[in-house]
Formats: sequence, structure tokens, C-alpha cells
Amino acid sequence: MHRVSCLLAALGLCPDRAHGADRGIATDLPRVAQALLQALQGSKPLKGFLCARVSVGYHTDDRSTGEFNGQTTVTAAALDGTISIAGKTGGEAWASGKKIKPRAKALRINLRREAREILKAVDDYNRTNRDPSSQLRPELDAKQLTYEISDIGTRVKFFFRREDQSLRVHKLEYAIEDPG
Repeated sequence: MHRVSCLLAALGLCPDRAHGADRGIATDLPRVAQALLQALQGSKPLKGFLCARVSVGYHTDDRSTGEFNGQTTVTAAALDGTISIAGKTGGEAWASGKKIKPRAKALRINLRREAREILKAVDDYNRTNRDPSSQLRPELDAKQLTYEISDIGTRVKFFFRREDQSLRVHKLEYAIEDPG
């Protein structure tokens, strides 16, 4: 996680401790994002980083099975385990040229495990690409933290807002698109 600290410092996104409790989301976000990433990579429960209820969007586009788009709202505690996301399949399995009939489907997924895999892929990529200009970095703006690995078509976004005097994730989006 030292790399995340260094990256946030290099981008000028370190929290300004001088303003105490009056700091805005943009000022608090780097500190909270770093703690969330540490929790994702460890075993600390995510509940403390999440709003009581979290909206989860999940999208996949695969060359063999077509698309899946789903959305659900779950409790914060549920995101530490496997959740069910209802959605629809469809699109085209472009490897075979077959159209996929739209149908309802529910997926059981562990978003924490999938987010960990993205973070591991980022670390692996950055270890092999020592040139700082070609390394993968989180995108951090006023209200969200995004990890995107365009080479493998994977993205995870955490959207933050204030709840109970703390900055917490209220929405999470996960997407993986087969780059073929």
C-alpha cells in the first residue's frame, strides 16, 4: 500500500490535515480510498467503508456467452461475502457470431474477490512495467475512485458520499469486457 500512498502524494491528492472535520470530500477521499484498498487486499471487513445500503452494478461482455447486465442494492455487510445480482443476458457471442437471446439470469458473485483480482493485476502489471509513465494508476476525482485495466477490459469504480460524518461508498460498479 506504500505505492498507493506515494501515488496519491505524487498526484497532489494527500489529505489536508489542517482543516480537521471541515474537510470536503475531495480532501478526504485519498485517505479513505487508501484505507479501502488496504481493506480489500487484507481481511478487514468492508462494512466500515460502506453506506448502510450499497447500489451494485455489474456488467460483463464475453466473446462466448454474450453480455450480462445486472444491478442490485445490498447491505454493507453483504459485500464481504457472495451476493446475488439479478440481470439480463443478451447481445452477441462474437467469437461464434451467435446472437444470444435476452433472458433473465441471476449471478452469484463475490465482488471483494473480483476487486482483489483487479488490484493484483494492477500490481503485477506495474511490477513488470517500471517506467512510471506506463504504470496503471487509480483515477481519483471529487467523488469516485476508479481502477481500470484497459488491456484486459476490466474496471471497478467506487462512488463516495458523506454518511454519518464519514466518507463512505454508496455505489460500486464492476465491468469486464473481453477485449478479444
